Amino acid sequence: MAMKKADWISGFAWPIPRAFSGPVFHCRFEQGDVLYAEPKGYQSWGPSGPPGPLIQILDPPKSARALSGGFDGDRLSVAWTSPVTLQLYFAVGERPVQKTTSQGRLLTALWRGDLSVLEADRPEPPVPGSLKELHGRLSEAIPVFSARLFDGAPEPDGLLFLLAVDDSSESGRAKADAIEARLIDRFQVRRAELAATETGVPGADTLHPALRVRGLAIETSDAGQVEAHLSGLLYGGSGHARSRFSLSRHGLLRPTGSRAGESGDPKKS
Repeated sequence: MAMKKADWISGFAWPIPRAFSGPVFHCRFEQGDVLYAEPKGYQSWGPSGPPGPLIQILDPPKSARALSGGFDGDRLSVAWTSPVTLQLYFAVGERPVQKTTSQGRLLTALWRGDLSVLEADRPEPPVPGSLKELHGRLSEAIPVFSARLFDGAPEPDGLLFLLAVDDSSESGRAKADAIEARLIDRFQVRRAELAATETGVPGADTLHPALRVRGLAIETSDAGQVEAHLSGLLYGGSGHARSRFSLSRHGLLRPTGSRAGESGDPKKS
C-alpha cells in the first residue's frame, strides 16, 4: 500500500517515515535502522530487490530511545557530533561502502539530499536552529499566514494564533492538535500549516528541517476568552496559581483586521 504524505516527516529530501520520529528528534540513528532514497524502498520489493541508494546503520547499538516533548537545542548540539557507522548501498549487487561519520552529517545528508556531506573532508555542517528559535520569530510569519488564511481578502476582526511545531516530535504534534481541537470546540477556526521555510521568516532554511508553523485564525476578538479556554488544557495549576498562565509560552496570539499590530496578550490590553 502506498504511503500518504502524512506518513512522512516533512522537510527532508530523502523520504523519512514517521517510524523514524525518534531518531530524527534525538538526532540518533541506531543499529538496524535502514533509510531509502525513494519512498518505494519502504514498500514490498520486486525481484530486483530494494532500490538504491540506501543507508544501513551499524553503530551505535540500539538503546531505549524515548520520544520527548520539546526541541532542546543544547541536547541536539551534543548529539550532532556523536559518531555513527553506516553502510551505503548504491545499487543491488554492488559492494557497500562503509563509513564512520557524525549523526549531524547523516541528518544533513538526509535533509539536503547530498551524500557527499558524509565525507570527513567536507566542512562540518552547522547545527540547525531550534524550535525555541522559531517560536521567538513567529511574528515574522504573520504576513504570510494572513495572506494564506484569508486568500488575499481584507482581514476580518479576530485573532491569529501561530504555533511552532516540530514534525518529528509526537508529543509536539499532539499538543498542537489538542490546541486546535480545543479552539474548534468553542470558536470558528481557519487553519493553515507551513514548513518554516515557507513562512517568510528570513534564514528559515538554517532551522531544523522538521520545524513547521501552524496558523489558526479565530473568529473572536476576545483574547482573554481564548486564553481562558486554553488555560485548562495547557496549564496544570488551579485557583490563584492559574493567573501565572501565559499563552505566549505556547504560541503567538495577535489581533487581525482593524486591530492588527496590537498585542494579543490580554494581560497587556
